[in-house]
Amino acid sequence: MKGRLTAIALLLGGVMLTGCSSTGGGSSPLIPDKAIQLTAGTSISLSTLASAAMLGAAVYVIYDPLAPNWEIEETRLNDS
Repeated sequence: MKGRLTAIALLLGGVMLTGCSSTGGGSSPLIPDKAIQLTAGTSISLSTLASAAMLGAAVYVIYDPLAPNWEIEETRLNDS
């Protein structure tokens, strides 16, 4: 449980840092206004890619697909 809270705290900290438009006195943005060209007519901007990565990380932390989804039931056997 403590590991999950730490992960959530780090994720929220990362989200708050991405809300900044710049890192300080410089005029360059935190995420450059560039795009990855996939095909001749299709491209993905870096800001969209970063947003999708953060959303995917949040879903992974909350959903946790590697967590066990079964229960163990114990019963006492006869002593004879």
